[in-house]
Amino acid sequence: RVVVDPTLALARSLDHVDSRLDDAVWMLAGTVTGVKRTWGSPSESEHGGPGTASDARGLAARAAGLEEALDDTVRWLAGRVRRLGRLARRPQTGQLHQYYLQAVAVLAVLLLLLLLPLLPAMVR
Repeated sequence: RVVVDPTLALARSLDHVDSRLDDAVWMLAGTVTGVKRTWGSPSESEHGGPGTASDARGLAARAAGLEEALDDTVRWLAGRVRRLGRLARRPQTGQLHQYYLQAVAVLAVLLLLLLLPLLPAMVR
């Protein structure tokens, strides 16, 4: 009992882990197959059938291209946010007369937006 029961418990837990890993591998294989169908692959007759190394290389190349495009997009967005942050800090000088001037400018823009629909009637 001292040796057999712990060994059986360990075997059950290892079997459970193995079945979880097996499920994960099958799910990953299904996902890769689905991505292959979605993105297409080189002609199977050229490379000796489905699931060849060239299919995997093609899929890896497409994934690398997608990752590079995503990285470029994130870098572009980060640059724009950084620029907007600099612009937001620029008017914060602490000088009261500049805050009054900014408030007057905002009110002037709001007044212009309110009067914009009436502008065609005023021109006639």
